[in-house]
Amino acid sequence: MKIAYLAYIRLPTERAHGTQIMKTCEALMRVGAEVELVIPSRRTTIAIDPITYYGIRTVFPIHRVTAPDWVRFGRLGFGVGALIFAFRTLRRVRFADCIYSRDAIVLIPHILVRTRAKIIFEAHTAPTLMTKLISRVADRTVVISDGLRSAYIRSGTPPLRLSVVRDAADRVEVEPRRVEEIRQRLNLPKSRFALYVGRIARDKGVDSLAAASAHTATPIVVIGDGPMRQELSNRYPNVQFISQTSYEDLPYVLASAAVLVIPNSATSQDMATFTSPLKAFAYIAAQKPIVASRVPALEEIFKDQVVYAEPDSPRSLAHAIDTAAAPPKLQVYSWLERARDLVRVSAL
Repeated sequence: MKIAYLAYIRLPTERAHGTQIMKTCEALMRVGAEVELVIPSRRTTIAIDPITYYGIRTVFPIHRVTAPDWVRFGRLGFGVGALIFAFRTLRRVRFADCIYSRDAIVLIPHILVRTRAKIIFEAHTAPTLMTKLISRVADRTVVISDGLRSAYIRSGTPPLRLSVVRDAADRVEVEPRRVEEIRQRLNLPKSRFALYVGRIARDKGVDSLAAASAHTATPIVVIGDGPMRQELSNRYPNVQFISQTSYEDLPYVLASAAVLVIPNSATSQDMATFTSPLKAFAYIAAQKPIVASRVPALEEIFKDQVVYAEPDSPRSLAHAIDTAAAPPKLQVYSWLERARDLVRVSAL
């Protein structure tokens, strides 16, 4: 089976979707598919090649299509650039038995032309006018949470065309020596500390986590960037903020913490109901105590294996951090398992 995975992204990228796409392509190769990732010639600030940056061992071809990089012009610039990219991929993907993408706009030309290839759309956000239309005409729509499945059914997508396949992570055996090297390099606390890794934004609940520092003696470390970083850094000087680290270092950074925190806000429907965050699966793979907001999207992933805190409550987060204990061995949902599920539900 030959799969063309279309992604209108810059690559490598510091954002989680780059990891998700690369690991999905690698895993599909490992289960026997032939995969080519087709991306635009957009500029990236990361000089390392994608295969090396993401630690890909089962290598697959990456083809770059010339397309304008107009993202700086906002939503319109992004949409026009994506459509130009999409039309320029038509000839490139003639080899494919399946055209796969998590970018609805990129699938439009392929749906209009309608070759023999199956069209698979992977939805990660709440239904919009465009994703509703694409999900109704694609051969299969894959969603990453039960909440998204319900939302797409309510929006008119036939249930038989919908399948839930969550995100994943791989267990990494970390070397204690390297964990200590990274702890020293990042100047992480030597004592027990709680860690959040990801985008620093209100919908992620990072403001509540920072505020929790007033109610706990456990040091709190936040690694990442985002719109609230400077504001929270100024308001909470006792919280340690660190710029985003490399993907290669992530397992060692997680291994250095005593507690991993994912404080999604209940004020965001995406974060409370629809999301299936990669960090949740990376936290599970780290086999560390986890503190999570009690929202449906996270309960769906963690079940009863973590300590829950009331969303948007700094005091509840602080209490959960202080009482979090080592969990029983958590079951890791791997990229290989995800690829097998994609093949099964999509009949690739």
